[in-house]
Amino acid sequence: MRRVVADTNVLVSALQFGGKPKELLDLATDGQVDLAISEAIVAETLRVLRDKFERALNVCPECGKHRRISAEEYIELLTDEGSWRELWGNLRSEDPLQFESYPERLTKAIEKAGPATR
Repeated sequence: MRRVVADTNVLVSALQFGGKPKELLDLATDGQVDLAISEAIVAETLRVLRDKFERALNVCPECGKHRRISAEEYIELLTDEGSWRELWGNLRSEDPLQFESYPERLTKAIEKAGPATR
C-alpha cells in the first residue's frame, strides 16, 4: 500500500473544493492508500476550517446549515459591545400549575440549551 503525506493545503482543498485532493481523501477512506498526517497538521487544518466557518457567520459552505449559537452569542450579534446587561440572571422556570410531564420537558430543555456561560 502506498503511503501519502498530506499537508493542511491538501486537506482544506479536499474538504472545500474537491478535485484531486478529494480523490486522495476518498482513496484513503477506501483503504487504498495510507494517509500520513501529523497532529500538528490536523490542528492547523481545524484552525483554518474554524476560521473560515466563523467568517461565514457559522454557516457550512457545503450544506448551508447553521451552527447552533448560545443566547449570549445571539445577543452579541444583535447589539453593540457593552450596550446591554443581563437582568434577573438567576431567574428559573417553575411549574406552579403542575402541567403533566413538565418537569421532564424542562430538564430536557435545560440540557439541550447547555450551561449558562455568564
